[in-house]
Amino acid sequence: MSEHLERARILMQQDRHGQALEELTAALADDPDNGETYSLMSWCLESEGRLPEAIDRAERGVALAPDDSYAHYSLAWRYFTAGRHDDALQGAAEARRLAPYWSAPHGLLGAIHIRKRKWQDALDAAEAGLDNDPEDSQCHNIRSLALTQMGRLEEAASNAEWAVSVDPENAYSHAAQGWVRVREGDYHGAQESFREAMRLDPANESAREGLAEVLRARNPLYRFLLRFNLWTSTLDRRTVFGLLIGMWFLRDILGGLERAQPAVAPFTTPLIWAYRAFVALTWFGRPVTNLMLRFHPLGRHLLTPGELRGSTWFAVLASVAVAAGIGVFMGYEGLLDVAWVSAVMGLAMAILLSSERLRSSWWMRSAVGAMAVTGVGSAAGVDALAALFILAMLTFIIMVNVVTIRE
Repeated sequence: MSEHLERARILMQQDRHGQALEELTAALADDPDNGETYSLMSWCLESEGRLPEAIDRAERGVALAPDDSYAHYSLAWRYFTAGRHDDALQGAAEARRLAPYWSAPHGLLGAIHIRKRKWQDALDAAEAGLDNDPEDSQCHNIRSLALTQMGRLEEAASNAEWAVSVDPENAYSHAAQGWVRVREGDYHGAQESFREAMRLDPANESAREGLAEVLRARNPLYRFLLRFNLWTSTLDRRTVFGLLIGMWFLRDILGGLERAQPAVAPFTTPLIWAYRAFVALTWFGRPVTNLMLRFHPLGRHLLTPGELRGSTWFAVLASVAVAAGIGVFMGYEGLLDVAWVSAVMGLAMAILLSSERLRSSWWMRSAVGAMAVTGVGSAAGVDALAALFILAMLTFIIMVNVVTIRE
């Protein structure tokens, strides 16, 4: 092994990835066909936020060392980070085939299965990795998360506690324990776990998201929404989609029954309004609580730049909607369209900007753009654009639901 490669390894262990890249570049000058060097470069480049380049180097590493399990493992991680889960699954499986007694590929397979909501497969992969290395922290964390999603909370809590005790400096172990505590309803304990994870690793995304959710859950209404989201996260995507469609059709059936048989109104009306309240909570819960987090001494540091921009747009347009609503109440009925268009646009901007997946979609941006153009025209009194605004809004809602369920 060259001196540059050895120094690069040491620098990577110290999280000095920029300097490690310099050493690896020098190592390539000495041996341009070393697959291991390219694989190591992929880790450094991803740490520097250069994911496309990292994928390119990892692919080059596999091409130069097709029988090296580490090369396939490195490439699988790059694919996993990029959201290419099927490619990541194939790469991790190949790494496991080449090194069946190495626990790391098992942990990665478990992480991929977690993302794909295949809880039993994730648990099997994690336990297979632990058979090889009983103290593999990643496999323990995957096991905790899988058990949590499968409703086996007592086992999950015990596993998470053990993982933290064995490796108390592992941020991911504390984050996994935090999510177990969220599922148990122990929000105070979850907050402590997430804060410790962020102390150990300020860039830990799972801990940041978890701590933000715990702070949002201080709102009783959002707590109900969080419990619902946690429950649906245990279901497969098709079941969730069927549930949402079923609720929508049930609302229509109850409405039709009420119109045909007014005597059943005392029974159907509360259900219909409960559904409307649930839909409103689903759509407005996150933007409203994000706005509240901006004024929390800790919460404002937990919002992503996109969430901050989204909450700003929501605050401005919601204020316009409230002001217009007051005007309608005072007799200026022409402001009704301004009120509801502003409210819808504020919500749409908050949702779009808060999600990287939605924000990067050309179709989602186009739908919001169409809503903005037709909404302004509709608020200005152009009746022909009102129907187009509603069509754009419905398109946006459907697309958001599809993307959310896929995630």
